[in-house]
Amino acid sequence: MKVAYCSPFSPIKSGIADFSEELVLELMRVMDIDLFYEKPPANKVMADNFRFYDITKLKDDSFASRYDVIVYQMGNNYPIHKCIGEMFMERPGILELHDIALHHYLASETYSAGFEKEYAETVKYCHGDFGAELIKPFLEGNAPPPWNEHLMDLTVNKRFIDKAAGVIVHSDLAKQTVKGIRPDVPVINIPLHADTPKMVTEAEKYAAKVSLGIDPHLLVLGSFGFVTSNKRVLQAIEALATMRRTDFRYIIVGEVIEPALDIMKKAAEMGVPDKVMPVGYVPMDRLRQYMQACDICLNLRYPTGGESSASLQKALSMGIPAVITDVGTFSEYPESCVIKAQYGANEIKSIQRAVKLFTDSRSRYMRYRANAVNFIRDTADIHKHRDIYRQFFEDVINGTFTESDEADRMIDEAAASPSL
Repeated sequence: MKVAYCSPFSPIKSGIADFSEELVLELMRVMDIDLFYEKPPANKVMADNFRFYDITKLKDDSFASRYDVIVYQMGNNYPIHKCIGEMFMERPGILELHDIALHHYLASETYSAGFEKEYAETVKYCHGDFGAELIKPFLEGNAPPPWNEHLMDLTVNKRFIDKAAGVIVHSDLAKQTVKGIRPDVPVINIPLHADTPKMVTEAEKYAAKVSLGIDPHLLVLGSFGFVTSNKRVLQAIEALATMRRTDFRYIIVGEVIEPALDIMKKAAEMGVPDKVMPVGYVPMDRLRQYMQACDICLNLRYPTGGESSASLQKALSMGIPAVITDVGTFSEYPESCVIKAQYGANEIKSIQRAVKLFTDSRSRYMRYRANAVNFIRDTADIHKHRDIYRQFFEDVINGTFTESDEADRMIDEAAASPSL
């Protein structure tokens, strides 16, 4: 099977780029893959193992006909995914949808570029009169942007789903959303893969803290990935500061992409500027080191665009228990390996309660660590995923896809495991 694989790759700072570089190295064992994007990958491993073409080559019918299937990795970041979205609309294939909501993509593509009519037409195509009425106050200057206020009400992904030969998603919420939009399209839930599950030892954790200049006796909490207000880092700072404990460090690893989000100003206001460490973007090997140093992962999210979190999967695979927000796709995680905080009026207290559940009982904490590793081993093994991808590609090509699939079975069995 010959596959054209369209995705960002490094040096693009994107979780999807990281995801793809890990996945294609596994898929190449069972299929012939060529890589496509507007910029060649900087990773030497990619250059040594794959042929790379500019994505516009797929405009050529004779060139595109070389491939049995074209796979598009689609996310909500317009500058990164513009060339992928445009090529998909011109030459559809299998769509791997990393975000349920693509409203920020649409807004950048149309409204922000001065194409208000095209924006309104696309919203109406995707959501009918309901969508048209919902955006009307905004277009008249009487409401804030709907891509912030109504992200899951107006996902605007129908134009992509309608053209897809098949759709791959990473949560049951996303799968049911796709089925609701287009019941006839082959759609499969393949959870985000993670590193080979292996619990970080106490010695490794100690060494990582020392290497990063962190007192090894401190409680280290960490948030990972692009930093936005949706990641609730300011709320996490407030929760930790008002717990009145002094023996902690909160590391925030990832690029801040909202200029108005002033992490250190919030830390200073809460009296903990020496306990908050915004690190910025780091390469993957350095990210793993920060994760190794982490005792508790804070993977908070609100509002959500229906995305899944690769950093959460990586943390759990290392046996780092997590506090997550009980919303969207994150609600699907079993309570045996994460503690779910609530958003809304009681968010701060809910975060504090979750952290205390981990820190008040060593035996409980260690059970969560073991359960996290086991959950990833059962549901996110990239070697098992390789064969699921291959089978899905073949089923889409041959028209033999059936609703029952291995990924759903794995998720259902893992989610049914008893809570602590």
